[in-house]
Amino acid sequence: MKYLGVLIFGIIVCSVGLGLFAEVAHSSLHPAESLQGQDLNIVMASALPSGPETAPNYRVIDCETFQEIKEPNIMAARENLPTEQEGLTIAEKILGAYSGIPDDAVVTHAETIYLREYNTTSLEETRKTPMWVHIIFGQELDGMPVVGPGAEIIVDLGENGKVLHVQKIWRTVEKAENVPLITAGAALEKLRKGETINRPLSLTGTIEINRVTLGYYAEEPDITQEYLTPAWIFYGTDGANASEVLCVSAIDG
Repeated sequence: MKYLGVLIFGIIVCSVGLGLFAEVAHSSLHPAESLQGQDLNIVMASALPSGPETAPNYRVIDCETFQEIKEPNIMAARENLPTEQEGLTIAEKILGAYSGIPDDAVVTHAETIYLREYNTTSLEETRKTPMWVHIIFGQELDGMPVVGPGAEIIVDLGENGKVLHVQKIWRTVEKAENVPLITAGAALEKLRKGETINRPLSLTGTIEINRVTLGYYAEEPDITQEYLTPAWIFYGTDGANASEVLCVSAIDG
């Protein structure tokens, strides 16, 4: 198991007199549904990769899913939370009591979640109260990320490392045949035309792409996937500075 850079995961909640709003960052990506044919306003702030010409499919052997909610009121204020590093150690021990952490797992989130209160006039933060420590493990195949709702393990921790919630959606795979790929440039044209695997969080305004990489997309667990096939993954932000992760099939033909 390898550790990747920590990504930001936050909640902002507003109360009466402070004029507040709630915002939660989710790791799951929306299915594309009927997006095709709807052009997207894409601005590139990143160079496109030059290769490769082929990449392997991965045959799905098994799809493991479980969820255990030990504390329904996760939004409560809590004290004595573990640090993010302590949370990672605790999460590893907790998952050992289930089916363990897969060899192809990487840490993609390790963040303390706060209740944040703001003054509506000055927009200054007036108070923040810790609620829980949020840990997510994602999947990586030969250095390439697997994104989507079907490849993550979540552990949420409360006071003194108490387990609040554990969830696992994971496909066990084995490498299959190599397949020819379209270029990242060809994938960008498909992206502009709305020919994506998953649906953007926002369908209006400009999406600025700041990173492009080859990887894989894992569907919801109730969708049968015989293979994980290569996809070009476009990371960016929309006009509200919210993160977007958009996937385009990399298969040629």
